[in-house]
Amino acid sequence: MRRGGLPGMALLFLVGMLISGVAALPLSLVLWAAGAPIEAERIRGTIWNGHIENAWIAGYPAGTIGVSGDLMTLLKGQVAADLSVRGSIANGRASVALGVNEINFRSADLAVELSPLELRDAFGAPMEGLVRLKTDGLTLTREQCAEGRLEFSTDTLQRTARRYGGEGFALLGTGRCEEGAFVLPLRGEGSEGSADAMIRVSLQGYTTELTVVPRDEDLANALDLYGFQQRGNAFTLVQRGTLF
Repeated sequence: MRRGGLPGMALLFLVGMLISGVAALPLSLVLWAAGAPIEAERIRGTIWNGHIENAWIAGYPAGTIGVSGDLMTLLKGQVAADLSVRGSIANGRASVALGVNEINFRSADLAVELSPLELRDAFGAPMEGLVRLKTDGLTLTREQCAEGRLEFSTDTLQRTARRYGGEGFALLGTGRCEEGAFVLPLRGEGSEGSADAMIRVSLQGYTTELTVVPRDEDLANALDLYGFQQRGNAFTLVQRGTLF
């Protein structure tokens, strides 16, 4: 008679029970234990299949977030999940892992609407437009941008130009982690001119430098009026501030 199958079967049974128990954990408990900066009207379901309704992340409305947990990563001590986001600010999908003092965007494809964020453009007007964000890996800690890259595109200059009767153009670029900061160079060009932007964000604050080379005299006059510094054919505006 073979003896040795029982311990193996018992081990498989215990592993199955453990996985079942983890899968049954309420999503609200997992988010609390992970210290996730999320407030919501209602959190229902489990980490395996849950929904966060009327969510707020870092003070901004995020709409409804669907959560599908990664059990194997959870068993290793990390909270990881595939997210679907549907709201007034962001729409799309992301795969996220929360570790001790860090968040890892394993992948993301999100469209973010700027107008609800109440930001101001270089001309002091409410910023409008859509931002498209894509990444195949970006890790942020509480202290710094650790590693990874983020593809970025926006039509905000087109929205601004239309407000003044122009056409504008899209801005495109890929941001990276450099010396603990997130650095994003952007470039765009159209019939009215070209623009280059450099955005640097860290815990100490942010710096944005926007340089426009206009082909239209009216645009050049507007840039001068709103505080852009002229050097040759280029007009540059540098802005700095704090995040918190």
